[in-house]
Amino acid sequence: MRAAPQVLLVSHDASRTGAPAVATSFARWAARTGAAQIHVALLGGGPLTSTLRALGPTTVASRAEVELARAAGPRAHAPRLRRAARSFDRPPIVVANTLAAWPAAATVERRDALVCWVHELDRLADVLVAPDQRSALIAATDRFLAAGPAVARMLVERWGIAPARVATVPPLVEPPAPGAPRSERRVLGAGALVPRKGADLFVSVLASLDPPLTAEGAAWVGGPDDGAYATQVRSDLRRAGLDGRVHLVGPVPTLEPWWPADGVLLHPAREDPAPLVVAEAALRAVPVATWTTGGAADLLRDAGCAHLVAPAGDVVGLAERLARLLADADERRAVGRALADAAAPQLVDRAAPRTLAAIRGDR
Repeated sequence: MRAAPQVLLVSHDASRTGAPAVATSFARWAARTGAAQIHVALLGGGPLTSTLRALGPTTVASRAEVELARAAGPRAHAPRLRRAARSFDRPPIVVANTLAAWPAAATVERRDALVCWVHELDRLADVLVAPDQRSALIAATDRFLAAGPAVARMLVERWGIAPARVATVPPLVEPPAPGAPRSERRVLGAGALVPRKGADLFVSVLASLDPPLTAEGAAWVGGPDDGAYATQVRSDLRRAGLDGRVHLVGPVPTLEPWWPADGVLLHPAREDPAPLVVAEAALRAVPVATWTTGGAADLLRDAGCAHLVAPAGDVVGLAERLARLLADADERRAVGRALADAAAPQLVDRAAPRTLAAIRGDR
């Protein structure tokens, strides 16, 4: 019998955002099934830290280590990562969960292979790993996991990585909780309250709705809600006359109470290669309107719902697609069913074995 692989999973933090949440789902599945032995090394903390510690060995960078890494670079994490690698009885597969963790993961010399699980697209990718750093990291990396087709295209077509070294894996999604409460709001937006996720564009689309947003209103869930960008979004709401109908909720531990009972997820991200929130909406049969800026569009096309994908940046076009959904209950139900079918392969128990095979390099 083939031994369970030993995996050192290096993550940039343990926040409740897409990539750390997907890694946590993978670690939970591995612990439950015994399919892999996983030691998690966090380069920063976050609310998922306690969950990961309950699943298995987990180390977290100290504040001093984080500050040193900011000043001196990823080598500051090397001593702790070396100790984590030595916790296995043989050299582990080292997996960098996101480009932010890639340089630090590459410092681990005692390894069976180095795998980079890429969750980012061009703009953010260039911020996290400068183009002049890439060549050496690409040469040191055995294989890449692309979180969706858009990421795979970036790695192959723009980074020049051989297709044989790139495996496309879907985000792992936990199944919906049965009987969870739903919201009466008609439109939900969700994600970190940062420009890339597009809360300002969420406001612009809602302001362009014809007919206008009803009294049931809308909500944007996610934070931080106390910075300059949040102030800008609140100002946009006031200028659009929507501040009484659109609620900025801030960060929450779970989206469950905010999923619309009979509404739509509006996903206006400027760049989002594999949005977990869209897959979660799909599995709850919540229809989605988006534009061509990443993985949400891929999922809608797979579901036969390309008519709900607007060109990137077309605020009026996205508002028209949203209005169509809000006006037609039969359309909402049909789109919800189609999305649920299309997203089913992303459920953890179906997607995690594929992810593990890609980590191992199985073909």
